[in-house]
Amino acid sequence: MTAPPLTAETIDLQSLKAEIVYIRLHGLDGQPYLYGGPNWITALSAEQVENAPEIFSGSIVYLEGCHGTTMANAFLNAGARAVVGDKDTSWGRKYRLGPSSKIGKHWLKQIKQGASVRNALAVSLAKVKYLPYELYDGMFVMGESGVTLI
Repeated sequence: MTAPPLTAETIDLQSLKAEIVYIRLHGLDGQPYLYGGPNWITALSAEQVENAPEIFSGSIVYLEGCHGTTMANAFLNAGARAVVGDKDTSWGRKYRLGPSSKIGKHWLKQIKQGASVRNALAVSLAKVKYLPYELYDGMFVMGESGVTLI
C-alpha cells in the first residue's frame, strides 16, 4: 500500500487480503488512522479495518509505524490472528532501511520460515541488537496468547 496515491477514500481493502499484511505507514499517538506520504494523507482508518473482518480474519499484521496500539486493536477486532507493532516512536528512513524496516525484514523472513509471530520478533530483535535499545523498546505482539511488550 502506498499513500498517496491510495487514500482512505480510494483504497480497495480487498488488496490487503493476505495471510501476512505488512503496513509501512505513519501513526500518531491516540489517533485511529494511519497516514502516508510527506503530507500525512489519511491512508487507512481503524473503522475501515474493524468493518472488514472478511479481509483481516486470520491474518498476521506487521505495523511498521509509530504508535501502533490503536490500529493493532482494530486489526484484532477484525479477526487478525496477531499484530506486531510499536507502541511508541518507531524509526524508519525514507530511502533506505531504517531500524524498524530492518526488524520487519528479519521478522518477515522468520515468519516465512515457519516461526511463530512472537519467536519471529524475538529473533529479529536479536539480529538488530547493534541498534540502540531505545529504537525498539516499545515493540509489542498482540494476539497469539495475549500481549507481550518486548
